Amino acid sequence: MRYAKAPREEAADDGTPPLHLLAGPLAQLLHTALHTGCIPEAWTTSLITPLLKKGDPCDTASYRPVAVGAPMVRCMLLSINHHLFALQHIIDRRIHRPRGQKKPR
Repeated sequence: MRYAKAPREEAADDGTPPLHLLAGPLAQLLHTALHTGCIPEAWTTSLITPLLKKGDPCDTASYRPVAVGAPMVRCMLLSINHHLFALQHIIDRRIHRPRGQKKPR
């Protein structure tokens, strides 16, 4: 998947980019949501946008639905996916250890 480059943002007074200023609070927000199991309602809704595939723009069959969700949910799902992939890698290494090889310490 390719992502467009973010527009250049103005730095804070100390030269820190705005994204870095938000990283701590956003991480805390995601951690709280995962820890409590409570997701804000705004994160659970998506906007469905019709995207023209090809053909006649007047024909509704020429469109496909694209769901545009909350960016925070996307960040949370990417983080969960990253951790699950790392966990799966650890489990695979333990299960598929060659015979006679000792457990890693």
